[in-house]
Amino acid sequence: MTALYAPDATSSIGGAIRLKGRPEILAHFTKSFAGLPEGMTHRTVVKRIEPLGEMFAVDSAVSIEMPDGAQGRRVLREFFTFALVRPVADGWEFVAVRATPLGVSPASRDKG
Repeated sequence: MTALYAPDATSSIGGAIRLKGRPEILAHFTKSFAGLPEGMTHRTVVKRIEPLGEMFAVDSAVSIEMPDGAQGRRVLREFFTFALVRPVADGWEFVAVRATPLGVSPASRDKG
């Protein structure tokens, strides 16, 4: 997934995680995805794409989901994501990504 980022890309998740450059982004994804439960998925639904000079601004709804045991999916966490992307020779790359967690995670609500 990190290959989709520009070498000097930035990424932030909420107010606590700020990453700069492909090596930091790779280290974060490697640590975050290690040992995830089987069946967990990351779903992105693009809501809007707007041209912005030589780049594009992209708004997306992101959810982290698990199978619910009844052939459906249970949402564990939701995010609003804003990204700047630019076209490159073989497709496009992320220049900046800002993911904002939405509310309290459903899993946390279930516990308490």
